[in-house]
Amino acid sequence: MIAKSLFVDMKGTNIKQKNSKLREEDYKMDFTGHLRIDKKKVAFSMKEGKVVLIYDDQFSALFPTMVCEKEIIKGVTTGNREIVFIKSRYNKTALAYGAYAYSCGNTGYISDITTFDKICFYGKPINVFAGLNKAFNVNKKKDIINHIMSIEQQWISNSNYSTQIKWNRRDIQLSIEYDIVSDSEYDDEYIRKTVPKISLKFPKIINIKEFPDIYLMVYDFFVFLNFRRNIKFDKIVLQRKDEDAFKDLANVIIFDKDDSNTYDNTERNSITLQQCKEEFGKLFMSVTTRRKRNIYDSFYIPEDSSKHRVVTYEKYLSCALSFESEYTRTHVNKKTVNEKFAKVHDTFGESLEKMEYLYEKIQSGELSFQDFKAIFLREVDYDYKKLISEFSKTRQRDYSKYYKKIIDELERIDFSLQEKYSNALKEYTYIIEEIKNRLTKHNKVELDSESKAGELFAGMRNSIAHGEPLEIEPIHCVLFELARVLIYINIFYSVGIEDERIKEIVNKIF
Repeated sequence: MIAKSLFVDMKGTNIKQKNSKLREEDYKMDFTGHLRIDKKKVAFSMKEGKVVLIYDDQFSALFPTMVCEKEIIKGVTTGNREIVFIKSRYNKTALAYGAYAYSCGNTGYISDITTFDKICFYGKPINVFAGLNKAFNVNKKKDIINHIMSIEQQWISNSNYSTQIKWNRRDIQLSIEYDIVSDSEYDDEYIRKTVPKISLKFPKIINIKEFPDIYLMVYDFFVFLNFRRNIKFDKIVLQRKDEDAFKDLANVIIFDKDDSNTYDNTERNSITLQQCKEEFGKLFMSVTTRRKRNIYDSFYIPEDSSKHRVVTYEKYLSCALSFESEYTRTHVNKKTVNEKFAKVHDTFGESLEKMEYLYEKIQSGELSFQDFKAIFLREVDYDYKKLISEFSKTRQRDYSKYYKKIIDELERIDFSLQEKYSNALKEYTYIIEEIKNRLTKHNKVELDSESKAGELFAGMRNSIAHGEPLEIEPIHCVLFELARVLIYINIFYSVGIEDERIKEIVNKIF
């Protein structure tokens, strides 16, 4: 999934860990102390997330010098805690960063926070996904004589859930775990609740330099689960193994310029663990490895709930591109499943004089333009290179200029989106029927056929791409929303989720 500006601002949380309290100063954004920058000890002051550097010489503030970058900058606060700034940019007066971590205890008691074994994420998105108090059975009993209601809590064994995934060639344990915490301001030991967290446990220690990649993995996953990009975590904790237990090492704070978007999803409009438990690991890997595969096509996902139903030309175009690329990734090549296409491909390979045969197949709907283009380019490119092989370099450049123009024009003529959209509507009719009926009824439109829907969807995309956008009408709003549904369906199918559960999920989200 695509990143928001690197990271989020932490407001604080009321989560209390078992057998310990997080002190109030753990969540203050203000620090002072010293950092080690370019082999020098530099004083700093941090207020509301902004870091000012204070050098010994009086001229530094007058001549800030050039901006430098560093993956991590370490230091110690005046409260005697280790602090590490991640993805930093700085000059002689100020320091900007993507995130920072500070030790849970004083330096000496906590040693070096630049490496860790486990990372835990807490917050509302995790609560929605895993469920608060899902690890407890609560039995209510009524005492008729004394007219009181009593609550008996019972721990459900094996509530935590784990699966193995592979990241950067490492086998990682991905888990949903529950912390038992006090549910009373008076710390009544008899009244408890469970707070879920998502954790990644590594077989070997991880350097804090890798934190941004890990964070974005978890962020991308919850963007997908919630169909929202305003995902924020209340608390991120680094842990290190000490004998048989993991102990808190450092809290991590993410910087985010925009703190206005409030997460407001619930279990009613988000994907939960129970709906994808069997495919939890596969779904996580499918969504979170996209960055590594250079797939950045999640702009069809709205920023927040207020923008969920808004359709713009930019959103329409990005949605169309996302749908087309996802369909291509999740559907096999046409030649492997279409006997007629394979025959056309082989026939055309015999002779370029049989172009009319190709045209006939396009007109009859047996061959998409994308298929034609693949065959055409392969053969023509071969003949073109053979043609110019005996030309001088100057003459080759003249021919190459015109050849490139022809190829560019061919690339712009793309009818394959229409075919893909129509095919997807037909393929997933059972799953999308209720959504389609609801959308068409609400927008007071009709979809005559899948073929017509594909034509209208591709037509709007092409008009936007060519700089002459058509007016957005109710039918385009319906097609836009259905395209987002189809993207999710393709992803679910790719990890093996069955039809009934997919239908249940998409009807919740959309």
